[in-house]
Amino acid sequence: MRKYVVRREVKKGDKTFYKSPKIQRLITEKRLRRKRLLKRAKVDGFKKSKELRAKYDKVLSKYIKERKATHVAAAAPVPEAPKKAAEPAKKVTAKK
Repeated sequence: MRKYVVRREVKKGDKTFYKSPKIQRLITEKRLRRKRLLKRAKVDGFKKSKELRAKYDKVLSKYIKERKATHVAAAAPVPEAPKKAAEPAKKVTAKK
């Protein structure tokens, strides 16, 4: 596997030798696929949480509106029916 790796030239004094990366650091097809899958999972998670947040905000705003409406209805004075003109009181006599 090492012979397929890109090497870099290192000069120390008058000597030249080549260095190559460790095998476990090689970028293979398997590694690239895994990287894509991890990135996709992360992006999908962001999208899902964003949708859930929007849904929650919608339910919350509906709840708050209902609560405000009940609060306003309870706090507002109830209009009373108009009073009729006062009729003269009838004199009650006891029958014998």
